[in-house]
Amino acid sequence: MKNSKGLLILLTFLLLYAMSVLLMHTLQSALQGTTMTLGVDLYPRWVGSQAALAGRSPYSLETRRQIWNAIYGSPETPKGNPFGFYYPPSIVTLLAPFILIRLPLKFATVLWCALIFSLWGFFLMACAMFINKLLRNVVVVSLFLLSGILFRPAFSNYLLGQYALFCVMALIAAWIAVTNKHEIVGGILIALALIKFSILVLPAALLIFFQIRNPRTMLAFLCAMVLLYLPPTLLLGWWLPDFMRDISRYATENLVSWSSADVITWPGILWLFLSGASTILGLYNKDRELALASCMALNGLFVPHTADYDLVIFIGLLLWLGAHWLGKERNRFFEWPFFLLVWFPWISLIVFLYIHFDVESWYRFVWLTYPLLVLSAAVIEALRRRTEPSSALPELHIPSHA
Repeated sequence: MKNSKGLLILLTFLLLYAMSVLLMHTLQSALQGTTMTLGVDLYPRWVGSQAALAGRSPYSLETRRQIWNAIYGSPETPKGNPFGFYYPPSIVTLLAPFILIRLPLKFATVLWCALIFSLWGFFLMACAMFINKLLRNVVVVSLFLLSGILFRPAFSNYLLGQYALFCVMALIAAWIAVTNKHEIVGGILIALALIKFSILVLPAALLIFFQIRNPRTMLAFLCAMVLLYLPPTLLLGWWLPDFMRDISRYATENLVSWSSADVITWPGILWLFLSGASTILGLYNKDRELALASCMALNGLFVPHTADYDLVIFIGLLLWLGAHWLGKERNRFFEWPFFLLVWFPWISLIVFLYIHFDVESWYRFVWLTYPLLVLSAAVIEALRRRTEPSSALPELHIPSHA
């Protein structure tokens, strides 16, 4: 029975992925001749990985010129975004098989964007089924699915081929895995969540701390990290100084909407206070889901961000709020605030464009406001739940094939 359920889940995902590939291929064709390139954020990592496999540094100026040529059609310094590799070389290990079989880059972008989109859709379906068990309301569940698919930061991820959404889903899936005694899977997923190292190092460290006494999780995590980092290290040698130099230039080379300098502004101080308070409340109340989700938000405070795609670090808190605000009939009042939080990025963008502000101004605005809105809601809900000990939610179980 369990094997049949697992097979059905696999077939459902494969069907969803096949449909996503067709969708992304159609979208790529529609975008030809425009200023936008589907999956453009895969290009620097793909070209950089090609360089690493040839024994050249993905952080060198020579490699960056090759990246510019792939994106802009010229190796000259671009006037637009100066795309760099910017990632630790673990991504080389994941892309190497596809590069070695000479998969065309444009087709690779279709496969990658489709993978992000289908994983996110599958993830939302699982969450919707969980909410539906608590609140059997087709309208609410359907609106949840639609809102999730169109959630602006997630939308930016699967359109641009960003890695933030993939890493956030990997970390949430790691937590679900370890709580369901799939420790080895959980350890591997933690390692995959650290592909975009900067945005999830703190919550990953917290999850590892939760599992520190579980040798299976720790061994799986360490083995996965070795497998990810050993091949590029053998190819490149000691890459850490080049990586640190490359990533340190990110905030000066790119037009950032949030930087580490903003930590000492009033929005930064409020973000620090609210995320710290929410994390502490989660630990104090033994609500590890809240603690991990709040730690994701805390991590985002200290790293630079350009567009809105890194706002997916707040998905953990949105899911936590959704589980409590949509999960019980007596909380029907909280449905509209939840969906307002989810749709706020799109609503604020439309308002900005209507009054003739540019998108870059909106990026700055949404990074100054959205973290505070979500964190304030989480802190208020955490404090409210302290007076309602019966408000605990049932655990989310995943099928076992043992």
